[in-house]
Amino acid sequence: MVGGQESLVYRLVPVGVLAGFAASSASVAAFTAGAGLGLLWLTAVSARLARPMPTALR
Repeated sequence: MVGGQESLVYRLVPVGVLAGFAASSASVAAFTAGAGLGLLWLTAVSARLARPMPTALR
């Protein structure tokens, strides 16, 4: 490579790595939020099923 291009590559590679980490952390955060909502839903359904059925519906 020509000296100027090599210097540019060395400056852009860390920026690309940081951009990759940023994208990865965003997807991890989205997955974690989705999993949290799923656990809340599961807890609500489990709590509803655990309650005794009202006598009017038996």
